Amino acid sequence: MPNAAIKTNNNFDFLRLFAAVAIAFCHSLNLVHNTEYNFLYKNVGTFLFWCVAIFFTVSGFLIAKSLDNSTSIASFFWKRLLRIQPLLIVICIISVFFLGVFFTTLSTTAYFNSGNTWQYFKNIFPFLGIEYTLPGVFENNIHPKTINGSLWTLVDEERLYVLMGLLFFFKTKKNIDIILFLVLVDIVFIAHHFFFKSELIPYFNGDNFTFILIFLNAALFYFLKINFTALTQNKFFHLLFLGLCISLFFLLGNTIFTVVAIPLCVLYFSHIKCFLNKAGKWGDFTYGIYIFSFPTQQVLSKLSALQYSPILLFFCTMVIVLPLSVFSWHFFEKKILAYKNAIR
Repeated sequence: MPNAAIKTNNNFDFLRLFAAVAIAFCHSLNLVHNTEYNFLYKNVGTFLFWCVAIFFTVSGFLIAKSLDNSTSIASFFWKRLLRIQPLLIVICIISVFFLGVFFTTLSTTAYFNSGNTWQYFKNIFPFLGIEYTLPGVFENNIHPKTINGSLWTLVDEERLYVLMGLLFFFKTKKNIDIILFLVLVDIVFIAHHFFFKSELIPYFNGDNFTFILIFLNAALFYFLKINFTALTQNKFFHLLFLGLCISLFFLLGNTIFTVVAIPLCVLYFSHIKCFLNKAGKWGDFTYGIYIFSFPTQQVLSKLSALQYSPILLFFCTMVIVLPLSVFSWHFFEKKILAYKNAIR
């Protein structure tokens, strides 16, 4: 993890923390059906898109930095493994042996004899895909059967780690080959939409690839060595930043514009000097919040009348998840990350 001096020079920690909490709020809306909150329901999709886009932007930029600073491909993947997999192992064990056993409608014997129960452990490596269900669990929830709907982003995230890891072999002092590759992806994406009417590569259509391209463009901006800190000290660029944000409000549906504008906006904001720079002073609780929130919301919905109030569901979720995430960081994640330099 970055040292304290570096961590307090930007807003990355704040943005990730905000996005994780905001996603939990959006999920509270998605897990509850209440017509009293129609305004929120109408806008939750856009808000959720923005939150996930923030995650992919910050991740793209910082993973590119990690790749650039790694002395070997083994070191790069080791650091990624330590950050992602240990907590996934914990959440899989909790889900299978506690949530599953307590909430399944099957007998304990039938539950553990089911191949689907053990298949849930594939979630330890999202690169291979995600298993969302456990036999007989949460079948009558408003959002039925899903144990942890937040894990879907980790599929794309880990596959992008593999792609970035392969780019290690093209590292040079100026990383020209990597820059050309990332620009080429953008060019093919533009050609796919403009010249081939979105029929060239079907995978390029939809939100999934939009987030992937946001990640890659954030990485591109890192490799281009854009000095965002210097830009944020110029009032002229403040006006450009404001104009870009306003443009996004009206052109969010324009994918080609979005995949460039969102990373620029997020990275510009990330480098503004302000009190938010100290958001990570006490630790990085983002991953814990993101991983623990959805199962907690499903449990609360199953056990109580909270399924009728998204606001109350969100509040109770945070009361449980925030302390859990703080504990997870200080007594588990942080200790695991202490071994990040074991492989060089």
